[in-house]
Amino acid sequence: MKSTDTPYHILERANLSVDPCEDFYEFACGTFVHNTKIPDSKSGKIEKNGVHPLNDIMKEMGGWPVLEGNDWNSKKDFKWIDIILKRRKIGFSINTIFIFDVDLDQPILPVPQEYLLQGLNESDVQAFLQYAIDLAVVLGANKTTARKEMTEVVGFMTDMSKFGIFRKKCSKLIVKNYRELWFILHLPLKKEYERPASQRKVWQSRTLQDIRVNIVQQSD
Repeated sequence: MKSTDTPYHILERANLSVDPCEDFYEFACGTFVHNTKIPDSKSGKIEKNGVHPLNDIMKEMGGWPVLEGNDWNSKKDFKWIDIILKRRKIGFSINTIFIFDVDLDQPILPVPQEYLLQGLNESDVQAFLQYAIDLAVVLGANKTTARKEMTEVVGFMTDMSKFGIFRKKCSKLIVKNYRELWFILHLPLKKEYERPASQRKVWQSRTLQDIRVNIVQQSD
């Protein structure tokens, strides 16, 4: 799909008759949902399988503690590169766990910072917490365990939000203190920041063995 086609396809799938402030999902996807017909054979299979395919994938990835409870072994020999390789084999993007971007900005959290700073009793924070609990329960988690674990997750998000500052203030500080930032970002990286050849070989041999690709070392 060409980038110039993207706005057309977005509008084609949206339901512009709906107020996005009232029902954003219907506004963004309504026409697509109502007009897309899933064949009965596929829809029946989807209903029959339920959440089992997703649970199987999560188990293959090492399991989700919220679902497995005391059966989950926190002392497993966890190596993030093995998880990424497994995800790549299944078909997921390799950067789903880690997105290799460096931004001079605040952390991006699922709930806006100004709400998180008001604590767990804030209505939007409570709504997100309940959604996370419900999602875990639908996938098979014990409700008590789900509430405990998801409350800790949202509490961690709240703590993370305290490290940041409000976006407007952050933007002003960046402009004031880092006027040379764009120039610095376009300077060529020094050799010591490049990935060691040994690591590069491991990565290529394990993830690209089934792909025909030429890897070219860029020069200045």
